[in-house]
Parts: sequence; C-alpha cells; structure tokens
Amino acid sequence: MSGLSPAEQLKQSQISLPYKEPVWGGPCEKEYRFEVLKNGTIVDDIDLTTKSFFVFGRLPSCDITMEHPSLSRHHAVMQYCSKTNALHEIGWYLYDLDSTHGTLINKNKVKPRQYFRVRVGHVLKFGGSTRLYILQVCNKLFLGLFLYITDHLVFFSNIYGV
Repeated sequence: MSGLSPAEQLKQSQISLPYKEPVWGGPCEKEYRFEVLKNGTIVDDIDLTTKSFFVFGRLPSCDITMEHPSLSRHHAVMQYCSKTNALHEIGWYLYDLDSTHGTLINKNKVKPRQYFRVRVGHVLKFGGSTRLYILQVCNKLFLGLFLYITDHLVFFSNIYGV
C-alpha cells in the first residue's frame, strides 16, 4: 500500500470481509494449487492446502492480493467443500463477492454471491486483469516421474548436444 497515508492504511485494514464461511466448508486434504499465468508465462504458484477458503482482492488483508485497478478490494473467494451435501460435492467453489468488474470461469462470467464449482484445469480470471489462475492438483508420483525424465533429458542433451 505504498503511497497511502497512515490514516488511509488504517482505514483499509479495518474493512471487514463481506463473507461468512458456510457450514459445509472445511480444510482441503489434497494438494491443490493455482498456477498463475501472465502473457503465457507462469509467474506464480499458489498453495491451496493451508486454509479452507482464500480471499482474492486488492487489500493487503486478502489471502491472494492483486494490484489491477479493476479488481475490488474484496473481489472473490475460493471455498473448499469438505462435506458433501444436497447442493455441493466435495471440491473447490468460486464465490464472487459482488465485485464491480466480475469474475470468469473458463471465459464465462459468474453471477455474484453464488457458488460455482471449479475443477482441476479450470481457468479463473478476475476483473480486467490479464492474469489467469489455473486450478491444479499436485500428484507426487507424477511430479517425481516428470522431474526424473526432465533431469535425464537435460543430461542426455548435454552429452549428445541435442
């Protein structure tokens, strides 16, 4: 929040979150993450295993702070459902906090204040930001195999000049 007076910083830190976690919310047991892309390049990797929900927005108090001016102070929430119920199955859900410029899942604008299922591979976009957030799950066996193959490809390309 550089550029803000101490009074403005205090005011922004006191803005309450317009969200209450639902009874079906709870911690995630799988290793989910967001892969963040900007202009086709991975610029960040966000671990989603630490909490049951994550707040996106411009305020420093948000879990995932974004700087684009089109984003709301509290823009949206990613909520994990840990208990299946009549309306929700176990998994991640996006909840737009009635943001000014909206939120997209796979290029489709979501309605505010409703939960939308987000699955692995789905792409989220917030307001006018060009950053894309892709939900991924970390498969340790696959990751280990990928790293093993990558190391060997580099090794052989160095030997044979390929």
